[in-house]
Amino acid sequence: MNILFLRNLFIFILLIAWQPIFAQSTNNADLQKLLTENPSLINNISQQDKTTFDQNLISESQKVANTDNNLQIDLSQGINQRDINEKSMFMRYFYALTGEDLNIYGSNEFNQPQDNSLLFFNTIGKNYQLAPGDTIQITITGLSPSNESYQVMNDGTITLENVYPLNVNNLNLNQVTKLILDKILLDDASAEVFVRLNNARLVTVQISGNVKSPRTIAVPAYTPLSRVIAYSGGISDSGSLRNISLSQIGEATQTVDFYDFLQNSSSELDPLVKNGARIFVPFKGPTIAVSGFVNNPGIYELPNGKSEILIKDLLGISGTSFLSSGAELKVSYFDSSGQIATRLAAKNESLKEGEALQVDFIETRDLSISKVYGAVLKDFEIKTDKPLSIGEVIKDGAVLSLDIYTSFALIVGKEVQAINLDEALEDDSITLPVGSDLRLFTKEEYLGLVTSDPNKSFDPLVSKLVESNVAELYLDGVRVAYIPVGQDIELYESVKNFYIPSAKAVYDLALLENKNGVEAFDLRFAMEKHYNPNHYHQKLAKGDRLFIFEDKFYNELILEQVNDIIDTEQSDANANLENANLENANLEVVKLRHELDNNKLNYMQNIEYSRKLLRKANIIKISLDGELFTILPFSKGMTSSDILDKLKGRLPTIQNEFVIVQNTDKNSSVKIKNINYEFKIKQNDAINLISHGIYQKIINSYDTTESSALMNDVRESDAVKVYYDRKLNLLLSPNFAFSKQKIFNKITNSSDFYKLYIGLDTNQNNDNGWILRTYDAATLFSDSENIIAYESNIVHMYSEQYIRDNFLNISNEQDLLKDEGYAKSINENRNPELAANTIEAESLEQINTEITSNVRKKNIVDVLSQPNGSLNYVLKDMTSKLRVINGAVMFPGTYPIADKARLKDLIDLAGVVKSKAASNILLTKSIKENDTLVLLEPKIFKLDSLATNETILSGEFYVTVPRAINQSINGFIELTGEFMVPGNYPFSRKEALQEVIQRAGGLADTAYPLGAVLERESIRSQERESNNILAAQLEASVLTLAQSDLEGVGDQIKAVLGFSQQLRNLPTTGRMTVNIMDINDNFYLQDGDKLMLPKRPSHVSIIGAVQRMTVASYSPNKTYKDYIFSAGGLTKMADVRKAYLLLPNGESRLVDNNTIIPVGSVVVIPPKIDKLSILGLTDIISRVLGNIATSILAINNVN
Repeated sequence: MNILFLRNLFIFILLIAWQPIFAQSTNNADLQKLLTENPSLINNISQQDKTTFDQNLISESQKVANTDNNLQIDLSQGINQRDINEKSMFMRYFYALTGEDLNIYGSNEFNQPQDNSLLFFNTIGKNYQLAPGDTIQITITGLSPSNESYQVMNDGTITLENVYPLNVNNLNLNQVTKLILDKILLDDASAEVFVRLNNARLVTVQISGNVKSPRTIAVPAYTPLSRVIAYSGGISDSGSLRNISLSQIGEATQTVDFYDFLQNSSSELDPLVKNGARIFVPFKGPTIAVSGFVNNPGIYELPNGKSEILIKDLLGISGTSFLSSGAELKVSYFDSSGQIATRLAAKNESLKEGEALQVDFIETRDLSISKVYGAVLKDFEIKTDKPLSIGEVIKDGAVLSLDIYTSFALIVGKEVQAINLDEALEDDSITLPVGSDLRLFTKEEYLGLVTSDPNKSFDPLVSKLVESNVAELYLDGVRVAYIPVGQDIELYESVKNFYIPSAKAVYDLALLENKNGVEAFDLRFAMEKHYNPNHYHQKLAKGDRLFIFEDKFYNELILEQVNDIIDTEQSDANANLENANLENANLEVVKLRHELDNNKLNYMQNIEYSRKLLRKANIIKISLDGELFTILPFSKGMTSSDILDKLKGRLPTIQNEFVIVQNTDKNSSVKIKNINYEFKIKQNDAINLISHGIYQKIINSYDTTESSALMNDVRESDAVKVYYDRKLNLLLSPNFAFSKQKIFNKITNSSDFYKLYIGLDTNQNNDNGWILRTYDAATLFSDSENIIAYESNIVHMYSEQYIRDNFLNISNEQDLLKDEGYAKSINENRNPELAANTIEAESLEQINTEITSNVRKKNIVDVLSQPNGSLNYVLKDMTSKLRVINGAVMFPGTYPIADKARLKDLIDLAGVVKSKAASNILLTKSIKENDTLVLLEPKIFKLDSLATNETILSGEFYVTVPRAINQSINGFIELTGEFMVPGNYPFSRKEALQEVIQRAGGLADTAYPLGAVLERESIRSQERESNNILAAQLEASVLTLAQSDLEGVGDQIKAVLGFSQQLRNLPTTGRMTVNIMDINDNFYLQDGDKLMLPKRPSHVSIIGAVQRMTVASYSPNKTYKDYIFSAGGLTKMADVRKAYLLLPNGESRLVDNNTIIPVGSVVVIPPKIDKLSILGLTDIISRVLGNIATSILAINNVN
């Protein structure tokens, strides 16, 4: 490394450190020289430092002519311009004066992009003077040809081969060519020399003053001044274009007016920068502005030293050489008070600094020319002085393009008129006015017009269109057509070319919005031809908006809320987006997501807007089972039949008698209607139809705590409630005659329906009370009576089985054939629930006192406010109206009877046993006279007489159906045991026991007649009562001897009380003594008798004062003492003298050692009662022992 290189490196480092300072001085020439002489310095600088160096020194990317050809100079970087959108003071000033944004004239000249590949900015020619840094190409022909590039060195020389250095500094190319040729011709007379410039040298230029980026840059020599200024970002808005100073080395300073350059094509007006130079841009001088109908509006600088300019000269500068007739020159300026003022001016007048010239010109056109454009083969114009038919204008369609949409065209004139082109071709009365244009559309253009938003579109035709004679057609809330409207065109004629209902179309409802409001109508009728009597004769008018719906949108529309409404396709697309790889996300994905979100939002907004229209429209809502089913248009005179016709085939089976109706007006109550009977519909009615299944669920839940909107409406309604056997069976509409309601047939036609009592509870609104009226079925369902069920009435009906279970004492099957009267208590089988609510009464008089009139009023608070209050009160009323029927009927007993009932119905209900009944019926009534019930003479009716059907029962009465005299069957006897044919046998009134035994086949061989036992129910009761009386007498009689001192009294009392307790505990049999072997004994029978004939026994019983009462085996050889021995012998209390024998047939006799003891007998040993004789107990104890023995005998025989 030599000393010269180190010196140069040190100088370079200093230059880098102090570059900002050197950049503003002429020392840049030294820097250029240093780099030229030492190109290796560039290689020792990092790329970052090199870039920084290049940015600060060089203005454009150029290959520079230096000894190092790798040096690249970037002129495009490092320009620190201010925001080009920032308005200068001049621009703000003239904006305030004119209201227009005006550019400064000429400013754009310096904002042009530069071509980095340019070496020269103008044609240099042979007069280019070389200097150090230039690179030239020298081509030599002849004996020693060559073609080499040479750089002019710092000393101004170039060195050719075999030629000493030649000084070419300040020589042009011609001079260099001659110089070289003179040198080589000495050796080669045939030689020729050609010299051309390869690369121009760089010269440094300092740019300062009012430029956007003051700086020092290196540019190729001979660069035009305008381009050098452009490298600094151009002249700022405050800089002058008319007074620029250019100072170059070796030349005089010159002042440049760029207006001359901008106004003239001569390149001489744009000076060349040949050597190192300084450019200074001073502040802009006085300015004026021109705008309006001029070629180049803008802000202009006056010439140096001038403060005004002739208007005609200003127009010339702005390129406006011609002013049309009618042009107006207006000068705007600020007056002395700072207010904007204007004056009219002429071309020869002057415009002073700060003023603005406005050239106004009103453009006109030929008002008789019409333009036809759009879907035609070629746009054309026609000139006419009279209106032409559309057919004439478009040559009967010959000028139309193949894709023309003929349903719609526009006549654009003072107003926009829409027409149907098809109709216009056939109707010559549709004409194109003079000067109006005809706009024709393709289908695509038409749809684009339809989808354009008048509030957002920049197309004036779109905004004018909504004011023309068009109606708008919306499908699912989206506009799909503009429809031309005429005076005499039906709606279906207007719409048919633009919309054909699809299978998804909702025909129930369409909406028409116009200046009068929103009208709902039936689309099906509207789209049918006019000869249909139900046709909707609406005509579309200007500004109308027709809304039609399809299934999916409509179903969302009638929901209470919009819940995430989005098409399935959109949902799938969103799902795909969520699963997309984020690395693959791009702008298209973002756009798609945004579009989907917008579609969803628009869809929801369309639904919400359509709902608002519905709220304003004349509609009725139709629900099914509490859920909105559809919406129908309301029309005056509309009835329930119209609704059924429109919904025919679309509904499940509904409960016609129960339709819930509520108007949406405030304070409207819930009404129940019967759709079988046509009723009028009011606007804004909500109709709730109920299917059979839900109707039954409502019935089952009505009296429970289950709550829902539907159940609450039903409970608050005026429905008539029908209870059957105390369970809700029907809910019906009020204000109907019972005779007209077929729904009752399933109840009244039932064979189990109770016809004699139907309760009808009626609410009395005037006194907050209820009235209970009672009817029989014949009266309630009579056409002539025409009984009406009013709001909230309650009907109580019952089955015959319920009445029998709760009010009737039912006997078994045999009781029906007995010849007995009504014997059992009417309360014996009473339902406990009913018994708790009955009126206690023992006589007709007491019942009459309790119920004082046929119509009973009760307080709603005391009764109906309680759970099942009405039901319980009706039970009380039924109990108070119990009437008796007995005799030869299947179901004798008490029946609740309405205030009036037919005698025949009561007889049929009780079920007359005609085979047992007499021919007459007795009706016994009682009346009240002087607070006393008096029994009237019974009325007699023939059983089959029509009078029973005409006789009305009321008041207090009872009915008897007398039995026929029964000579055939008077009862039944049960034969058991050793009869040939045991069983139940009927017997007549005169028939004796022996005759029945003969019918039973007589006695079996094993029978023991002496042991026959006959049990009779009447005797059983007597026996039980007798035993209790005897035991009580015995116990009472011996109590006084409890403290006696007589010897043996205590033992005798104890024995007697033992017999007393035994007597009480013995079962009773009702046994009678009977000798079935005596054929002459006419023993007559009673119903229910039982005869038991045992087999011959093999034992004898011993009871009384023995050690142990026992049953001993029988032997013919045994005496009574043998049997006593079998019982363990006598006790000390035994009175053997009074011992007796009770035979198997119930007879008794005294016993001694000679007495024969028959098998099955009972030996009775009484106790001694001599100590008790004073009490007279001898007879009592005897009867006690007799009863005990008889019971034992009967039990043994049975066993």
